[in-house]
Amino acid sequence: METKEAFDLLNKQLSKGVFLTVKNKDKVNTMVIGWATVGRVWGKDIMTVMVRFSRNTYDLIKNADSFTVSVPEYDTMKKEIAFMGTKSGRDFDKYKETGLTLSDAQSVESPVINEAKLHYECKIVYKQSMDPTGIIDYENIEKRFYEGNNDYHMIFYGEILNVYDK
Repeated sequence: METKEAFDLLNKQLSKGVFLTVKNKDKVNTMVIGWATVGRVWGKDIMTVMVRFSRNTYDLIKNADSFTVSVPEYDTMKKEIAFMGTKSGRDFDKYKETGLTLSDAQSVESPVINEAKLHYECKIVYKQSMDPTGIIDYENIEKRFYEGNNDYHMIFYGEILNVYDK
């Protein structure tokens, strides 16, 4: 798949949800994300993803060295996306409940979701806690996404090592 085609597919699917998968030691978890960016930083192709501190995935990714983003076809995977996006890996075996399966990634430790169409493999090169004092657009950011819950995000920068479709 061409790079531009892969980026277009990711951007099209993001608003409906894509799978972020992380492995740390012997634990694996997948969550659904709707926010991510892809671009050039430090002379590298980088994907940034945001994970709230309260999420089970954060407990894994904070000490991991990689993550994958698997882009599903929304029309055929609505139920799986909904389940993975609303249930916690603390309470459910998400793979057993959805029937989704994992396979080893080609370049990183974190696996990919077999049933997804497109996979990004990313090596974490930087992470930064969100500083709420840096939010300037209070009405559209702080008030809409954080007001009253104090549950901010850690931003992870992953060097894209591999992109491929299955």
